[in-house]
Amino acid sequence: MQERISVCFCNDHEQIELLYVAIKSLVSEFEKTHRNEVFALDIYIISIGLSDEMKRTIESCAGSSISVTRVIFLEYRLQGRYPLCRFRASEIVTLVFFAPEFFPDLERIIFLDSDVLITGDISELWDIDLRGRWLGIVDKAYDQSQRARTIMRPLSALTTPVNSGTVLLDLVKMRTENISHQLDSFMEKNQKWLRTPEQEAFEYVANNRIHLHHKWNWRGVAPVSEIYWSAPTMKSVAEYEAIVPSVVHFQWPARPNRYHLDNPWFDRWNDYYDLLGLNPLTKKAYDLLLFTRMSVGTHRLGSSKKMRILFRFSRHALVLLPTYIAYRLKLMGSRARALVKSNTIARPDSRPS
Repeated sequence: MQERISVCFCNDHEQIELLYVAIKSLVSEFEKTHRNEVFALDIYIISIGLSDEMKRTIESCAGSSISVTRVIFLEYRLQGRYPLCRFRASEIVTLVFFAPEFFPDLERIIFLDSDVLITGDISELWDIDLRGRWLGIVDKAYDQSQRARTIMRPLSALTTPVNSGTVLLDLVKMRTENISHQLDSFMEKNQKWLRTPEQEAFEYVANNRIHLHHKWNWRGVAPVSEIYWSAPTMKSVAEYEAIVPSVVHFQWPARPNRYHLDNPWFDRWNDYYDLLGLNPLTKKAYDLLLFTRMSVGTHRLGSSKKMRILFRFSRHALVLLPTYIAYRLKLMGSRARALVKSNTIARPDSRPS
């Protein structure tokens, strides 16, 4: 009898195209492993107002010729939880807290953000032994030095910041230890000042957790990415970039549905999107300010004093200006070639022979 791998996404209609590609890449990579004789794949969608058309597209994305794949929708109506939280989507991102209630018959589950691209064998993640812990999650900082910890700003000296793009949960353990209540209580009490609510709740409540390898939540999507926030030394950046990811996490704002970027992971995301035959997306180029911010990372800007921030930001912007100009010129050239190609196809040579 096949073991069923349970994977869950929580989504409203915003950025729905990210969810389409996440599911398509998940199923495609699962097919490549040829482990469908051992495993079957259940994809759960906690739907916050998704239309019937969106659901049909999701089911199409999960279509597979060889793997036994099911899509199960769970409807959820927002209840106004945590009204004082500054993070607008706080109720959506914290639905993971209540996984034991959503899935009373399951023993474990994988939660994924929708802004991911699956590039490896998800069954390897499913097989990870949590060794009696209820949570497996990736640390936010790759470099575990004191400098990195200072940059990542843990809640206390006893905690380590995490990123919840990929989460492996032992639901039995969560029920036994009443973890949902602990996470909800922490969120309720601290909602006013939390910046990344579900991540900070995991950081505080789950001190005793399994630290998943960074390949399961790899955020180095480009030279303009959060790897420079996660790995603040050049040595650790080089090590981080050398990781072969199984889950690529396109964190805001460096997402392939919004921007043009010369990056193989953006290209692979675009390939999946084109394969789905969906309407073309309107994308834009990075402006210099955003390019600089993503390239240097906020920790490179010094203290919180505004004048010092502006000075250091300008200094980094000037250093990056040649790189940014090259990026824009290359993008302009790519667009020009695409335009010429489309015009050639649309207007075949009509000169008389």
